[in-house]
Amino acid sequence: NPDLLAAAQVSIGTLGVMTEVTMQVKPRYRLKEDIRHETFEAVISNYQQRVKENRNFNFFWFPSEESAALYNIVLPKGEKATDTCHVKIFNDVTDDVPDSNEHHKRVGRAYQIYTMVYDPNFHELEYFIPLKFAEDAIRELREYMLASLPMSVFPMEVRTVGADTAWLSSQYRTDTCVISVSGKPGTDYWDYLKAVDKLLGKYQARVHWGKLHFLTKDQLLERYPKAEDFIKLRSSANVLKLHESANPEWISRLREGMNGINRTLKKMHGPKGYKTTTASLLEETSSALDETMIASLQAELAECCGCNQEDGMYGDLGTAAQYIASQGPMQAPITF
Repeated sequence: NPDLLAAAQVSIGTLGVMTEVTMQVKPRYRLKEDIRHETFEAVISNYQQRVKENRNFNFFWFPSEESAALYNIVLPKGEKATDTCHVKIFNDVTDDVPDSNEHHKRVGRAYQIYTMVYDPNFHELEYFIPLKFAEDAIRELREYMLASLPMSVFPMEVRTVGADTAWLSSQYRTDTCVISVSGKPGTDYWDYLKAVDKLLGKYQARVHWGKLHFLTKDQLLERYPKAEDFIKLRSSANVLKLHESANPEWISRLREGMNGINRTLKKMHGPKGYKTTTASLLEETSSALDETMIASLQAELAECCGCNQEDGMYGDLGTAAQYIASQGPMQAPITF
């Protein structure tokens, strides 16, 4: 069932629990990195060309002298950070090219070259916009961040992702430029993030489902061409396959808990969009879940979903997921 597969590839938690997946994989590959320190204008002036010429062309832009250190980026000796970029270029190499640990010129397996060590000192908003809008969006966001210091001290990260066919994917049938900004936990930076959301929204921004975002129901339907098809499919098929060998009592309690969450999500709407709180979820589910499951749910909501906030949308239990869930329960189980 190709439609069901395209929907399930990115289901933001609304198609039940997948218990078994068979994946088609590709051969492993090796990369050579090329790390550079460049001015903003040098990067943006031929951005599209460099994206086209390289397997990966990514960069961090620094709005202030403090920005680079926040992501553990060490600048070349004597270089300034403000309004400059840490550029990361990756390209494939053949097996006859030896591995290398040369500084900023490493060669090795992809998983070794791609990875970067961050301190857990930030919360991130990351949006995907059509690649054709990249330069305009980046320039506008740069101006806003320069005017918003010190709230905007964390770097802007820019990368690209190729088009795919998953219905709720951020890059459904379009190559994308991925732009992220961050804030420091414990700091009230919501107005800053909401302004970034509004700015990038002008460029048809789609969201990273696992990070901070403010996507509304109307924006979901407008920016994701297959959103309505996804909702219709969800209403007619439950991909949570319950094996006969599973513990019937646990399955029953799980169903009661899921139904309680669905009932709660249907109620969560208002002038500012759908809302969620730990208390309202637990009120519906406490009779169906044991103490361990309640504690796990509470911790996950508090950590990932911003449940202490008054409005907006936070991570995987954001308003888009809640809107989809509010359209009614899933029906008969099926396998695909």
